[in-house]
Amino acid sequence: MKRVSELNLPRADQIKLIVCDVDGTLLDGNHVFHERNHRALAYLRKQKPELPIVLATGRQRSSVIHIREPLELDAFPSIHLNGCVVYNKGEVFSHVGLSKELVHSMFTNVLEDDTTAILAYDHNKVYPLKNDSKSDSIRFLKEVGEVVSLETPSKTTLERVLSDELPVTKLVIYERNLKRLDEIKVSLLKNDQKEYTITQSFPFALEIIPSSANKATGLTNILTKIYPHIHFDEVLSFGDGENDVCMFETTGHSVGICNGMPAAIQAAKYISCSPNYEGAVGEILEHIYEIPPYH
Repeated sequence: MKRVSELNLPRADQIKLIVCDVDGTLLDGNHVFHERNHRALAYLRKQKPELPIVLATGRQRSSVIHIREPLELDAFPSIHLNGCVVYNKGEVFSHVGLSKELVHSMFTNVLEDDTTAILAYDHNKVYPLKNDSKSDSIRFLKEVGEVVSLETPSKTTLERVLSDELPVTKLVIYERNLKRLDEIKVSLLKNDQKEYTITQSFPFALEIIPSSANKATGLTNILTKIYPHIHFDEVLSFGDGENDVCMFETTGHSVGICNGMPAAIQAAKYISCSPNYEGAVGEILEHIYEIPPYH
């Protein structure tokens, strides 16, 4: 596995679709959409308007509006909540979720620490099931642009879940104490995991999603049902996290961001020369599509 500067990247005519992670890939460590990335994608939207650019993220659709709207990406499908929800032209195309029994089990049996937060996601909002509105997890979610519902107490939210009033798409276990988070992960991995799988977009958060969903299944849905003429070998993927590995394993051309998680870097066919805070995605696209270099 070599760096991009030592390899010949695919030609532009070999790529029929681009799929890209958001946090740590398009966005830097401060969750800012780097100008180099925006510039390169804007160039492609203007010069190659029919080339699908698909966002694949653990975020909800509502929290990537600052990326979607300026680039008019609603023209294409998108993968959200790590593959649990796929949109096509702004409408829900497919979705899967977690059972209320699993949500209740996670809440009552796994998370006993006062510092550990558990958050429930539906398609549009995040609902704290544990911890108060001033917690670090809530501050972080607001910082990255997630829409957090604080109107109802956590106990009431859990009651809504258990009464089937609030369907849950995914759960996030948030813990800044990485040793404790690893202990929780080990405990969860010991359980019967037929219903759920664990992935990570950030080192301090475990994402619990249906075992039938990930970014690769979302991409498969798109290629088989929306773009059946496009083959996996004709897809260029970008990512930095453990949750991007499955996507890398199914696409013909994968780029890991050089300052990303080790699992993503090891699984990628190529590694960017620039880190996310220097516009790694833009760097690669400039090479492939002969976009005038960013200065």
